[in-house]
Amino acid sequence: MNAPPAFESFLLFEGEKITINKDTKVPKACLFTINKEDHTLGNIIKSQLLKDPQVLFAGYKVPHPLEHKIIIRVQTTPDYSPQEAFTNAITDLISELSLLEERFRVRAGPGGADGVGWTLARVPRPGTALACFFGGPQGEAAVMEEQGLPPQAPGHVD
Repeated sequence: MNAPPAFESFLLFEGEKITINKDTKVPKACLFTINKEDHTLGNIIKSQLLKDPQVLFAGYKVPHPLEHKIIIRVQTTPDYSPQEAFTNAITDLISELSLLEERFRVRAGPGGADGVGWTLARVPRPGTALACFFGGPQGEAAVMEEQGLPPQAPGHVD
């Protein structure tokens, strides 16, 4: 049909990830085109940009469902560049996500600080994928026993 080849949704050559164009209609504004991304990244970057008091406008769009790219428009105050705002937003997001990952590993990892562990198990029912059970000591075994499943060691994946 008219759909582009599937590999175009993820294959990216060197230097094609992001392009920056000045917006000629509005002062202190830029358009950032990020290839091979979707609403997930567009929304999180837009939200982070809007936390900056020197950002006057931040928005994004996906031009077409068959085009695998997002366009983020940023307008800033006269003494702050859109590129600087974008870079700061990305840096802040990386810091926040690293902290989230660290907290998750401490709380939900096997032998975490509060004794909460996790188990991944293949559930032997048609149409089900991997299941993740959270609980304290023996919490996983209790959930699996309740479901009529054989107990498995924490972190075990068939």
